[in-house]
Amino acid sequence: MKNQSKKSKSKQPRTEMPRGLYFHVPFCLRKCPYCDFYSVAYAKQATEEYVRAVVRNLHAVGTGELIDTVYFGGGTPSLLCPEQVKDILAETGKAFTLTDPEVTLEVNPAAHRELADYCAAGVNRFSVGVQSLIPKELSLLGRLHDAAEAEQTVREAVRTGARVSCDMMIGLAGQRQADLLYTAERLLKLGAKHLSAYLLKIEPTTPFSTREFSTVSQDEDGQATLYEVLCDFMCRQGLRHYEISNYAVPGEESRHNLKYWQCGEYYGIGPGAHSFVDGCRFAAPKDLSVFLQREQQEKIVLETQVNSAQEYLLLGLRLDKGICFTELQQLGLDAGNLKKLARKFETAGLVRGFPEGFALTERGFLVSNAVISRCLEAVEAL
Repeated sequence: MKNQSKKSKSKQPRTEMPRGLYFHVPFCLRKCPYCDFYSVAYAKQATEEYVRAVVRNLHAVGTGELIDTVYFGGGTPSLLCPEQVKDILAETGKAFTLTDPEVTLEVNPAAHRELADYCAAGVNRFSVGVQSLIPKELSLLGRLHDAAEAEQTVREAVRTGARVSCDMMIGLAGQRQADLLYTAERLLKLGAKHLSAYLLKIEPTTPFSTREFSTVSQDEDGQATLYEVLCDFMCRQGLRHYEISNYAVPGEESRHNLKYWQCGEYYGIGPGAHSFVDGCRFAAPKDLSVFLQREQQEKIVLETQVNSAQEYLLLGLRLDKGICFTELQQLGLDAGNLKKLARKFETAGLVRGFPEGFALTERGFLVSNAVISRCLEAVEAL
């Protein structure tokens, strides 16, 4: 993303909402062939050192300010035992002020402890990495769990009374519409009220990148068809398609992830974790040994002067509520060119307009990168 232009000096990012807190837990039993997130092999001793390093960093950045979302991502956070999660949350409460926080733990069905114990530690939302309930799809994705383990994990998560989300993968080679809908329908029947469905993307640094494309993923048309079929199904089930890849029973949306899409700020702790604080984006090095050894994690500065208007446009169009022209003007931009472009996209069926702004349609979500790029160009042309 470009820095502020001379013609349009946007205001600093909005900070009305409390900040969030993200912990990157890098441990995995085995790395999935499609994943490009930083991870290392699990070792119990390393998790103990990791917790101590997290606590040091918490107190280094903690200011006592209000934090209302905490997210344990990975990697495989459920490789931390409940007692370790409890210790981290206890220290979080000393470094920050926690008031009715949403505390999410990502769970791998092949690597989790008793989920009720995590709830006793302070977790109140689980994100379960199911990906599929079809055996051949799980095999292709290199998952260690089978469908029965995944279903049992979701049942257990629901029984705790915590909010439950499940991840799904769309567009695998050979994936049939009936199989995709079976997974989605089954997860909803088990009690999940939030589904995240991601199009399989072949990242250049992953094992999948070394295989012939057609043996791993479907082409764009095949993926688009599956995406549209799933969107229609979710709508008929009463779920809100509130973000490009996310569906929720109204009221069950991820509060933490909404911070990212609503230009909220957050602290990131752990190797490879990103932060957005005081209008500056920075990241910690992707190196567990460095994270464990240093008193405080290093900051790799990514952006020092975030363009708030561009950020709002880029992220806001990922959401079903879209963007507001008045908001853009308050951030320092004349939305004239954008209004003209939005009318063209509406004619093409890619956006739906409303008096105060516009949002992408389901069809527009499929080509969101191209649409958002054109919108950014229209803004920069002013």
